Amino acid sequence: MFDQRPERQALIRGVVPCREGERSSLSRWRLARRFSPSATLLGWQLLFVRCFGQSKKRNVLCRLVVVTASVISAWSAVDSMAEQPSQVELKERLAKTIAEVRELSGPTIGVSSTRIETAERLPHLTKKINPNEVDDQTLADLVSLLDTWDDAVRREVAVSLGNLGPRAKAAAIPKLLEILPEVDCLWVDISSEDAIRLALERLGERAPTLPSCEKGVDPIAWRQRINDAIAKVRTSESPVDREKAAMDLGYSMLWLTQEQTDDAIVTDLISLLDTPDQAVRDGVAGALGTLGRGAKASVAKLQALLAEVDCRGANAGSAEVIREALDRMGATAPPAHCATDAT
Repeated sequence: MFDQRPERQALIRGVVPCREGERSSLSRWRLARRFSPSATLLGWQLLFVRCFGQSKKRNVLCRLVVVTASVISAWSAVDSMAEQPSQVELKERLAKTIAEVRELSGPTIGVSSTRIETAERLPHLTKKINPNEVDDQTLADLVSLLDTWDDAVRREVAVSLGNLGPRAKAAAIPKLLEILPEVDCLWVDISSEDAIRLALERLGERAPTLPSCEKGVDPIAWRQRINDAIAKVRTSESPVDREKAAMDLGYSMLWLTQEQTDDAIVTDLISLLDTPDQAVRDGVAGALGTLGRGAKASVAKLQALLAEVDCRGANAGSAEVIREALDRMGATAPPAHCATDAT
């Protein structure tokens, strides 16, 4: 989803570089918590120091809140350490979670959400496991998860690889360096870029300098990629290839502003909603939703499609995708009448 704040809109128009200065320490701390539990306590300590900048009354209250929260965090850390599973169990859980993330590869929002939630278990497991206990096959399987259209999953995988430290260096660094240019200027609120750069740092590799977005993103190239994906959805004889192309549409749309997307692309996307393939329709609806108000021409079609798939258990994910797309366009999604119809 595009960030509508003025400074990000200026960035999207190519007025300012992708990043200005260093990342804030607070942002780094939030990500560092995924790598190390001690970062949480460090964060509370930093906030404690900041309390001294407040007035006397607020100073006391601020310090009391921070001390209480830090004590709770420390107690939680001790409690979690007491219940830590064995290394054998951790290895089994890690292998099982990797397999589950790989199996949940569908493009629907329901499947994607479940996949992200599953991937979020990976950093917790890799924080606890002894890196030397991770065999080569498990490590290779973990790295292979970086080959996904879902950047939220890549973020969790990058954090997990960073947790494994030098053990993952040879297997992970080439792939992380390969995908970093792709996500460096991705126009979303949260991308895998920070996680990849921090993972490289923990693996002992110096990440390339941050590029300037206006130089690193070519709208013409991304429009061509979108048109290629549309053509593949229409002409490919392989259902899997059609679904992958539909998934790629939503991802590619993130690289363009509404002004950089012409009406022909919106018209082509609307025409793809006539496919009987649910996974393809979900991918296309998601792509239209990414355009927001720039795809309002699709509202009538999406509302009609919603009435067709609503209240069907097998199509619950499709209804969710369409409702989210309509919401991003500022359109009203008609309420489901499942209970009324049943009576």
